[in-house]
Amino acid sequence: MRMITLSTLMTVGVLLPDMALAQAVSNSMTCQQAISYYERNGRIQTSSGNTTVPIYGYAPASRRNQMGCTPSAVTVKTSDQRRCAVAYKCAPRGR
Repeated sequence: MRMITLSTLMTVGVLLPDMALAQAVSNSMTCQQAISYYERNGRIQTSSGNTTVPIYGYAPASRRNQMGCTPSAVTVKTSDQRRCAVAYKCAPRGR
């Protein structure tokens, strides 16, 4: 029993730091704060109604001109803007 408890605590201790990274929600930040947060952490969350969506895996706004493709904005809602471009992805060809 003691071994299971220790194992569970170790698992929780390992998982919690990763879960904490994506806890910031853009809706309570200014656009500039959201851009800076994504730049530092590589992820952010945004809410629409009852749904919270994680945003990650895209190039930060500061690397927009280094992408080697036509960039397409990945936007989040912030306290001061409806659409704040925090990151960029490559647009599909033909657009």
